[in-house]
Amino acid sequence: MKKTTILCYGDSNTFGQNPDGGRYSYNERWPTILAESLGNNFYVLEEGLSGRTINHDDQNQDKPCKNGWTLFRPMLASHRPDYTVVMLGTNDTKIFYDESSVAIAQNLNKYISACEEFSSKLVLVSPAPASNDFINSQTQLSNGGEYNQASLEKMIILHNEIEKIAKDNGLLHIDAGKYVKTGSDRIHWDKQSHQVFAKSIQKFLLQEFNF
Repeated sequence: MKKTTILCYGDSNTFGQNPDGGRYSYNERWPTILAESLGNNFYVLEEGLSGRTINHDDQNQDKPCKNGWTLFRPMLASHRPDYTVVMLGTNDTKIFYDESSVAIAQNLNKYISACEEFSSKLVLVSPAPASNDFINSQTQLSNGGEYNQASLEKMIILHNEIEKIAKDNGLLHIDAGKYVKTGSDRIHWDKQSHQVFAKSIQKFLLQEFNF
């Protein structure tokens, strides 16, 4: 029996970055929880990378491979997923990319075209924003200095812009911010949120696609 393949493509919160450092274990990350919940008739591909953007190379040459677009089409070509879940955009709000929330969301249009090319049904997920105290009130920067208050404001309204892109293209959309909470670093999900999001997206997929 052919298994239904689902590609989960995202950044650190798909990778399973632990806000206290390191990475959540295999069975604690939402794509794995989703796979176990769906059962043996499904094959879930966990493709998350910390720092991944929609279509930008990191300005730090010591951080290669962060441009999500360079790998996306090869992943579709290689795995031919029936469904693709994309959750990107947080890293694109970093100071040095200097893009508006509108522009960030519009950069997802090439992902839409790619999924059409490979006949994969696309679900766009708006990433949850960082918590309000993610930006230090004294330095006006995040820990590490890659984000500022403007970055946080872009994160907060990004879900509206991604939802517009989804509606304009007749795609399904999920707002992760409705289901998850950040941990101690104020940007990566706490462990319970991986459970909650996996269950929520499973219910969503079952309802929308009649698995």
